[in-house]
Amino acid sequence: MPIAFLIACVVETVAIHLLVPWPWLRTTLLVVSVYGFVPLLGMLAARVVHPHLLDDTRFTIRSGHQTVATVRPENILGARVHRRFGHTSPVAEDGVLYLPGPDGTNVDVLLRDPLEVRLPHLFERRRTTAEVARVALQVDDPGDLRAALAMTRSDTGISSAG
Repeated sequence: MPIAFLIACVVETVAIHLLVPWPWLRTTLLVVSVYGFVPLLGMLAARVVHPHLLDDTRFTIRSGHQTVATVRPENILGARVHRRFGHTSPVAEDGVLYLPGPDGTNVDVLLRDPLEVRLPHLFERRRTTAEVARVALQVDDPGDLRAALAMTRSDTGISSAG
């Protein structure tokens, strides 16, 4: 979705440049249009610069620069690929944490024991906590995450179900 908005902004900027005859208005609208690109590019860059992290000792779930939860491999029951388009912003509902990307969520991580998570918010002091048993999130390659989680669990002696 942000990429679609970015393309629309570029088309709008070009159209304004071609259609508006007054240089002072054209320049003003160009500055405002370019200023509108900044949040869109920032939203896209945050997903690349601050991804979810998985190593042998923990799975760190992040939203932008904020750590939402840290899960130990022994608390991961399994992962399954499941596309969902219903949520557009981070939320915890009915024991499920939804961390959607621009296209919703595409993988579910099932937990053995409920986990306390801190929902992301623009202001740190407004972050709330929730207890969840499943995490639905957006990743670039859900199959790779599922395989990596299975490998991490097998390294700790846990069978890979899911």
